[in-house]
Amino acid sequence: MDGQPIELANSYWPPGIASGTALAETGKVRGGAVSLLASLGYEPGAVAEEVGTRPPTKEEAQVLQLADNREWVLTLTRAITTPDGRPYEVSVMVSPGRIGRLHYSMKVD
Repeated sequence: MDGQPIELANSYWPPGIASGTALAETGKVRGGAVSLLASLGYEPGAVAEEVGTRPPTKEEAQVLQLADNREWVLTLTRAITTPDGRPYEVSVMVSPGRIGRLHYSMKVD
């Protein structure tokens, strides 16, 4: 935002789901991972999120351009499961603590 990085995001999928798809590649998934997963038959049944704070790793401090090594980061870990409870995606997002808050909204039908 305004030339400053505000989030590092990494997503993880079981090899049996990701193998042979764009999910197994580095970088953004064309059309989005949600659309690709839906085309593979994976629809969310439940989403669980955990928010926390902690000191950044050296890599996070560098990539997020934290000016002060005493600045903490906000973390959000999201796990998505199928309607029958099988996990199929975990995402970990890390943002500079100075952003002050996280706001995510989603609709699950």
